[in-house]
Amino acid sequence: MAAPYTVIDSLVRSNLPEAIALALMPLILWAFRRLLLRGGRKYFALAVLSLAALLLTHNISSLIFVPVLVVYLFVVRSAYSVKALRNTPYALRLALLAFVLALALTAFFWLPALMEGQSAQLYLTHSARGNDYHFNFAAASEVFGPPGASDPALLNPPLRIVLGWAQMMLAVLGVVLIKRLATREQRAHVIIAAIAAVIFILMALPISLPLWDTLPLIRFVQFPWRFVGRAILPISLLAGAATYCIVRSAYSVVRNPCLLRLTPYALLIIFTLPVLLSATPLLYRGSAPAGSI
Repeated sequence: MAAPYTVIDSLVRSNLPEAIALALMPLILWAFRRLLLRGGRKYFALAVLSLAALLLTHNISSLIFVPVLVVYLFVVRSAYSVKALRNTPYALRLALLAFVLALALTAFFWLPALMEGQSAQLYLTHSARGNDYHFNFAAASEVFGPPGASDPALLNPPLRIVLGWAQMMLAVLGVVLIKRLATREQRAHVIIAAIAAVIFILMALPISLPLWDTLPLIRFVQFPWRFVGRAILPISLLAGAATYCIVRSAYSVVRNPCLLRLTPYALLIIFTLPVLLSATPLLYRGSAPAGSI
């Protein structure tokens, strides 16, 4: 929630569908993980409905997230022995069934887009310069740069797509402290999150141009810098692992280790304030500023 991309997406770009999609992603991963480990109708229903909600909310996010979900299911499954899963030997099959059912429930939305694409001018979505991925890569200096303010008085303000220094610091700390995690699944989450974060960041940079020219359907993503926003999720998992390790290790040293949890939260908020404060006037403005239209 405190990532600069999330704030910019909501307050500057006004991209409500993508903002909702970013919020649905951790819910989907949580629901499918619970379904794998515990089974049950409620987790099955939650997995189906949450994934269906994503598919109906933001098609570009769905295009990026669906392969991630498939990989995640196999990673969680491999982190446990067959005996550790409640609904074995059908745990993975049940999750895949939920995946297929979500696709089936939303087929009325995505299937015509795939089957009838030749009947519509879909090329216009990626042929114009403003929507062509060749001209929308992010620079490494921008992605890893400091937080910056935005001007809400502008109708189309220039976007600074940054990961956030606080997020990056906590994510690196989560990787460093991986040996302090208690379970095999926790360590597997850190490893897959680190790999996913690196892949997403690279996909936003010009170095990934050969992949953009090769992979099918990816041109419909339009803006490679969108992958910076997708990197938020694995980076958040790494930041959570860092906070967990710090608080867990401090129980034997600090009387009230709960106060340590406030430190990463404070860092996240402080590094997001430049964007929040610069967007505040827009929230209280009843009409567009003069000369902005």
